[in-house]
Amino acid sequence: LVRFIGEPGVRIKHDALRMLRAIRLRATLGGQYHPETYRALLELASYIETLSPMRQFEELEKLLLCPAPSLGLEDMWETGLLKFTIPELFICRGVAQPKDFHHEGDVWEHTLKCVSAFLPEHSIDTRIATLFHDCGKAETFSVRDRIHFDHHASVSADIASKVLTRLQVGKKRIEKIDWLIRHHMSMTAFIDLQTSRKHHWYYHPWFPELLQLFWLDIAGTEPSDYSLYNKIVQDYHLFLDTN
Repeated sequence: LVRFIGEPGVRIKHDALRMLRAIRLRATLGGQYHPETYRALLELASYIETLSPMRQFEELEKLLLCPAPSLGLEDMWETGLLKFTIPELFICRGVAQPKDFHHEGDVWEHTLKCVSAFLPEHSIDTRIATLFHDCGKAETFSVRDRIHFDHHASVSADIASKVLTRLQVGKKRIEKIDWLIRHHMSMTAFIDLQTSRKHHWYYHPWFPELLQLFWLDIAGTEPSDYSLYNKIVQDYHLFLDTN
């Protein structure tokens, strides 16, 4: 049970921080909100803009490390908090995906399902990249023979970089998260790599986290097909063992 403990006269910034903490508490412990808490979240959602961008990002990181981060993200969408903090993610709800490849639903449902699959070994940067990996689909949506999202990986990387810059994340971290998102659709490229190219990719310091993002993207997709991923991992470990 989560109860919002606001007090008359308390500064708006404190109320904004309490809202994020209430959401994070539910993402940690489960349960449901006290009705007064939920009404406060709905009525005071715009207060979140009074928090510094850096503090907003710190709270987002903490949420992504909770036992049930997808629950917290859905609460942020439902209450409107996400609209005031990261509208680029808020608009992903309702963006349809080709049903033959994504039985799980729209882009937002896919993102939540990916986030639900986090394991303890998944780094915080991988988790952030997972959250933003498909945010460009809202911008690249088109319908021809079926739904397409042309170049959505690069568009998503660009959007994520802009959001993280706005949230005052360090340049090196932005570069890394951008790189992960930009290459999250490149699994097929690793099947027939020449040895020289394997050196470039397999020894890249961020490649293990790219593998994590590959896995999470598959975990958030129904039906989930790990066959290509497993081949890449097998080749990756074989290469490291013999070179």
